[in-house]
Amino acid sequence: MHRLAAAGLLLVCMRAPALAQTSDDARTQYPKALQNSFVTINVGAIDQPFSQAALQPGFHAASIEVPRIDVRVMLIGRELNRVLSAQASYMRPLNYVAFTSVRPGDVDAHHVRVNFGAVTLKARAPLHGRLSAYGEGGLGFTSRTGFGLGDADVVTDAHYASALVGGGIEYRVSTSWDLTGGVTLSPGHASVNQPRTIYSYAVNDFVSKKVPIFWGGHAQVDFGIAPHYERNVFHTRKVFGLDVGASAGFYKTRQNNDRFFTLSLYPLFRFTFLRARVADMYFAYSLAGPTYISKIVLDDLDTGRHFTFQDFMGIGWFAGAKRNVNVGVKINHYSNGNIFTQNAGVKIPLTFSVGYAF
Repeated sequence: MHRLAAAGLLLVCMRAPALAQTSDDARTQYPKALQNSFVTINVGAIDQPFSQAALQPGFHAASIEVPRIDVRVMLIGRELNRVLSAQASYMRPLNYVAFTSVRPGDVDAHHVRVNFGAVTLKARAPLHGRLSAYGEGGLGFTSRTGFGLGDADVVTDAHYASALVGGGIEYRVSTSWDLTGGVTLSPGHASVNQPRTIYSYAVNDFVSKKVPIFWGGHAQVDFGIAPHYERNVFHTRKVFGLDVGASAGFYKTRQNNDRFFTLSLYPLFRFTFLRARVADMYFAYSLAGPTYISKIVLDDLDTGRHFTFQDFMGIGWFAGAKRNVNVGVKINHYSNGNIFTQNAGVKIPLTFSVGYAF
């Protein structure tokens, strides 16, 4: 089923209806590229022993607050065989480390943003019944965005690669769900005063679902339009659908009227939770769509580099006898996920969409 967008208010978008299909519809089977693939959400505790040593000479913080809650998302994983898996992950604390009052007269709390990425191999060994142990190892990436006062750096930016190791236990609840507990270690880097990070977690591990997390942004868009094209590649009978899409956005910022454009590819996860005679209602989420952004500095804020990611979430309705008329509302966001030290982020306001599926 191909689909094409028609112009609408602020944003143009189209999505496919999630109707029950005939038995010969191959999209009710997992695409070959997604077979044996998984996405994982880890929520747990993080230990980052930041101290006064992170500050440049001449500065001293009255207090240092290190939040303890962290989220790790396996953006994509693939089981290579019964024992070995490959996975790419992104990790960040729910709130960032804060240094307060770093010199006389300063009463503000200053945040240091530290984010982690990793590409690892995971080996699993059965213990008893549904219980197994696992070990993880590979390449980790640490990205730290510091802060300054005036022209002076207080905590410097840092970006480095290192080994990452971890391990834990898993309990297989079903063919689609695992309960997991484990620990991951990301080494520190003495030359940039970055402490080691230990992350322990309990997790619901589920196959081919989505990640319920969203972010804002410092640079804000005032107006824009973005045609989208999406194609369904997998759906269940009634609830879940997976699309792949492409979009081109044209925007103007709120503060300086900076104009820029974006080009994106993205996955779209859609959950149809209400079906009625006149329309079907769904929740949609798209995460980590690779994007080209034409300008780096927006409203005097450094967003990083021309490579970034697109995320959006919203609700919508398919109406009409054949459910091919689509209207929706959503919020959108561009961010590099702090894989680069500068990441102001771009926030798109509440956006209305209209489209047609055929």
